[in-house]
Amino acid sequence: MKTKIILFLCACWSAAGFLAASEVAATSRGVEINSNSELLGPMRIKITEDAFPDASPTNPVYLEVHLENGLALRETLVDPRASAQGPSPIYLPIGHYNLLVQAGAAPDTLSIVRWIAGEPSYWLKIQRSSRTWLTDKGQTQAPDDSNRIELVLSSSARRYWLDYGEAFSLGRANLPYATRDLSELSAEDVTRSVSVNFCADIRSAVYINRGTPTNNVPLVAGLRAVRLAENALTVEHYRDIPAGENYPFTFQLPEWEWPDDPRPFLLVGRTYYAFCQSFYSMPQPIPSCALSETGLTDVTIEARGFRWECWLGVGPYYGSRFQFRWPNNQAPVGFRVQTDKGGGFIDAESISGLPNTVLLEPESFETTAAVSPPYAYLSDIIEISGEPLATAAEIVFRPEDPNGHYDELTLSATMRAAMNRAVTTDDLNMVMTSRIASKRPPEDYDPAFSGPEQHIGCPTFYRVLTDYVRFGYITDDCPNP
Repeated sequence: MKTKIILFLCACWSAAGFLAASEVAATSRGVEINSNSELLGPMRIKITEDAFPDASPTNPVYLEVHLENGLALRETLVDPRASAQGPSPIYLPIGHYNLLVQAGAAPDTLSIVRWIAGEPSYWLKIQRSSRTWLTDKGQTQAPDDSNRIELVLSSSARRYWLDYGEAFSLGRANLPYATRDLSELSAEDVTRSVSVNFCADIRSAVYINRGTPTNNVPLVAGLRAVRLAENALTVEHYRDIPAGENYPFTFQLPEWEWPDDPRPFLLVGRTYYAFCQSFYSMPQPIPSCALSETGLTDVTIEARGFRWECWLGVGPYYGSRFQFRWPNNQAPVGFRVQTDKGGGFIDAESISGLPNTVLLEPESFETTAAVSPPYAYLSDIIEISGEPLATAAEIVFRPEDPNGHYDELTLSATMRAAMNRAVTTDDLNMVMTSRIASKRPPEDYDPAFSGPEQHIGCPTFYRVLTDYVRFGYITDDCPNP
């Protein structure tokens, strides 16, 4: 669901006697209520007046975008704290493709100077007078009705480039994209472009915890302009950031009719509730006489069926992980570990995407579905009857189309474990932990924007399901010899 809200901002500058009027547009996105990583709607400020006439490097104006409802930023994009070693500021473009004059703003005019995971606000700095943002016949000028400036406060690297790349080449924007590096800028070289995705942790929203229905809860952000003392944003904790002096640029925003808090805000999201379920087939008998007294016997369970279903498009997506673990009280039982000719384990990081993982024998989990070979964590390797076994096997969902949408995943699998008659229970139960990726991968599908800071989405949120699955059961009913 997307709703565009046009809001009017007003500012007064008594010394110059001007009245500035600008628009703010916010886009509302649907966000999952239980997620710790959701993309909120972006904001665009359209400036048509001399809004910041006295902004300068020694006396900048700061804009604070404040998440309400108890929401928090998901990622750290810029960290100015004294204890931190970066990341460095992100400079944002100023301009518009339809300008009738040239962009004159210095490249460092607008920047993000604090954006830290877990905090409710991010901060931007304006350090050049709006009277220098445009040039016409060698003369600088402020934006006006015929030459409006757009400040896009959050977007992906590719989206920034699409909005400003050509405008920069035509002299109508001061930057071709958002970037940390202002040297030798070019619209053709996008390797230094970065994303500014408005990612938030939704789980602690105040209105949700107060008992508001989980579906369609409005999520909002406030916006204000202030003057702050030098280094005010370098404090360790956001609560220590001073209130500052309100800049004469006030925001007239709509009032949401909430009984307990009718304040004006920008609508950036609305919640929805979604869930997943898992299903599995019945266990199979394992004759006790087939098991070795002291050695290890491979037991295969044929056509073991697993199915995961999700509602409202929340997965399973590419990268979902499924783990099958033997509880400690069922030893000795485990999955065979694959070894090389020298008897060493085979590293599985290129398969699992995780360090300290090793490959299992392929027969541990075989399926025709698009999943990775089975692997295990080194910490799960034990020794039984002199042989290394893994107490857990894990696989990753890897469909051919990483951006494909899947409401359901079904695996018809053959599983094989090694055990002997010393198993301490008749029922062989496994703990199945499903980490279901609820969104498409955050990487941009355009190879030109494949850098680590050029994602189009937020870090993956995994919905975790835990089930106890009967692998099989020991029976004394043995076939006739």
